[in-house]
Amino acid sequence: MVLERINRYLDELRKRNINIDEAYLFGSYAKGTATQWSDIDVALLTNKFIGDSFDFKFMLMKIARDIDLSIEPHPYLRDEFKKGNPMAAEVIKTGIRIY
Repeated sequence: MVLERINRYLDELRKRNINIDEAYLFGSYAKGTATQWSDIDVALLTNKFIGDSFDFKFMLMKIARDIDLSIEPHPYLRDEFKKGNPMAAEVIKTGIRIY
């Protein structure tokens, strides 16, 4: 069920020509500890943001809200993701690649 919701979101991003190279489910859903109050953390890797990072994240959040209020997008530039960002390390360690 969670993957279906994420896939609807990713489909909407593709329809809007927003290039996402990889997507990972992480956090409580990936660890199997989600509750009814948990959000769905999704790391989105891209080679280039549309606008600055704040505007890009805001745009992704607005689209997520149209699809599912629980989806929480976390955008990363691919190069920054691989450079040892602590959040990226957590995503790599516990995340589930879904795209």
